[in-house]
Amino acid sequence: MTISDNEILSLIVDEGNDVTYLSDIENYKLYFVNRKGLEILGNPGVDEWYGRPCYEVLQNRTGPCPFCTNHLLKEGSFYEWSFYNEHMKRNFVKRGTIVSFNGRKTRMEFAIDVTKICDMEKMLKQELAVQKVLIDCALALNRESKEGEESIYAFLNIIRDYYDADRTYIYEINEEKQVFKNTYEVTRKDIKPQAAGQMELPLSTVERWVETFRKGQIYYISSLAEVEDKESEEYRMLAARKIESLLAAPLVLEGEVIGYLGVDNAKENPDAEVLLRLAPEFVVNEIKKRQIWLAAKNSGYMDELTGLGNRKKYRHMIEWLEQQYQEEFGIVTADIDSLRNINNAYGYAWGDHMLKYVAQTMTKCFGDYVYRIGDDEFVAFCLDIDKDHFEEEVRELQKSAKWDEQLQIAIGSSWYEGECDIDYQITVANEKMHINKLKNYKRGGGQKSIQKYRGVLADNLQREIETGRFVVYLQPQINLKNNQIGGAEALIRRLDEKGNIIFPNSFVSRYEGDEIIRYIDFFVLESVCGILKKWKDRGRQDVGIAVNFSRVTMMEDEVVEKMRAVCKRFGVEPGQITIEVTESIGMLERDTLKQLLDDIQKSGFRISLDDFGSRYSDLALLSLADFNEIKLDKSLIDRLEIGGKPRVIAEYVLQMCMELKLTHSVAEGIETVSQKAILKNFGCELGQGYLFDKAIPVSEFETKYLGF
Repeated sequence: MTISDNEILSLIVDEGNDVTYLSDIENYKLYFVNRKGLEILGNPGVDEWYGRPCYEVLQNRTGPCPFCTNHLLKEGSFYEWSFYNEHMKRNFVKRGTIVSFNGRKTRMEFAIDVTKICDMEKMLKQELAVQKVLIDCALALNRESKEGEESIYAFLNIIRDYYDADRTYIYEINEEKQVFKNTYEVTRKDIKPQAAGQMELPLSTVERWVETFRKGQIYYISSLAEVEDKESEEYRMLAARKIESLLAAPLVLEGEVIGYLGVDNAKENPDAEVLLRLAPEFVVNEIKKRQIWLAAKNSGYMDELTGLGNRKKYRHMIEWLEQQYQEEFGIVTADIDSLRNINNAYGYAWGDHMLKYVAQTMTKCFGDYVYRIGDDEFVAFCLDIDKDHFEEEVRELQKSAKWDEQLQIAIGSSWYEGECDIDYQITVANEKMHINKLKNYKRGGGQKSIQKYRGVLADNLQREIETGRFVVYLQPQINLKNNQIGGAEALIRRLDEKGNIIFPNSFVSRYEGDEIIRYIDFFVLESVCGILKKWKDRGRQDVGIAVNFSRVTMMEDEVVEKMRAVCKRFGVEPGQITIEVTESIGMLERDTLKQLLDDIQKSGFRISLDDFGSRYSDLALLSLADFNEIKLDKSLIDRLEIGGKPRVIAEYVLQMCMELKLTHSVAEGIETVSQKAILKNFGCELGQGYLFDKAIPVSEFETKYLGF
């Protein structure tokens, strides 16, 4: 049909706020776009759209649209269809026809914007789908199954199917080891799931996750490329498991984060967080049920083999002591060295006999308050006794439980005076027990197979050191007043067979347990001396380096002489080196500790009290030596911006440093400008943390901070 300009405009007006346009059928040129259409396009000028192809202006394409409906349009009738415009990001219901305009066949189209209706429909469908999934989850978890495990796996499969994910899983926090540990996991058929308990994720690796969880929020990664630090343990972990996207929802019980529910590589509904906001409650309820089931299963209080109280009774005893017992008392811990080796070599009957012997010996010395809390671990509480009498009983126990070729017992003790929590005093006793265990190994005698095994481990470690599998990185310490370099801390890194960096939390504790950590400690010291020698030759002696030494190494005979000998070999003054000792060293006997610290300082080394303000903080340590430095623990720095107690503690510690005229105060773990400003205002001298720089290779440190 032929239509005049006025008739066209009349039709357009009749359509109201619909998007309306005219375009040539053959060359696609636009002749008209109405007010509504121009608003959606951002109100371009006439010269920006008139006469240009409709596919350019309306669809942002370089050629005719493959979905063009020109061939479906006819004169005298309307063709109707629905369409989502990717360029405009809108849904439309359309009506189109062909008219004659200025003698040309022209497409006339009216489009009703139904985006809001479609979004609402999508949202309603999603809510209905989530409701159905939640009902299915509730039904799955209510099914009867042994210890609830089958029902949890059914629950995880429902979540996985909804997201069409590679895997869904539950990780729970192991407070003792400070890790997330996998407890349940389901995967696609072509992906092998990890066995329960085999995957550990250190909390330090995913600090951002934990912080998000504590805020009650879901941790979301839409793409692995979002992780900025490609050298971080978080990135390595995600890449190793081929996780491109992640949804992780916190599991919270009585206000505490106890784990998280995770979804990897969701291909459907990746933005549907509502399910993961509601589903964790089902999981937490299931964990509660499991805890109740386990409590019922282990409701007994006695160890069947020895007749002693078990770990449950031991915890009840601690609660009673904390709440009702007001007097001083002694704590003794003991364990049988290498019980597994004994069982393998002489049989389980002989191992059981030894366990009974230790139980009887401890009961004879300490009465009824003796507990077997692990396979080879014992704890005793000695009540209604003075300290001198208690120490006499401990000496008697050491005589009665003397070691021979088959039986070797390590013993530790502490005296509780109500000055700090009982768990801490038990930790003190445990530390002394481990030190005594180390001394037992050094005596020789029996346990030849164990010593031989440790020798093999030491040889392997030394070989790895010699072949370059360990490297020293430096993390700068920045003067908070002038932002200049003020020092550095040496940190060890291990390289795997492919050259990937492995961080110390993955190997240091193992080497400490095997008592071969001294090779790492002295390798770092030698490396630092080599670095300082090079700096000295280039005229830079104003930057010192801090070195960490394990408590195990510090208990080695003549350790200070060995440290000084290393410095002498490289021609480096010990005063350029700061020996960092953690507050856990305060668990040693005071006389032994004071002698050790005095020897270190008399040899010219500087001493830093590391991790100050952490759980085992002991102000009494400050009276044992003139520490050159106090280093505030990251746990204090993390909470500075919150205010309240952490900020007050930090302020008073730094004030104390100034009053004691200590050379340095250092804050580690600074990550924000606000933390830096607060610490600077409190008088802190040096700052260390990701705000300034991470630990970096020595050559990079020298270029960035020394200008080499």
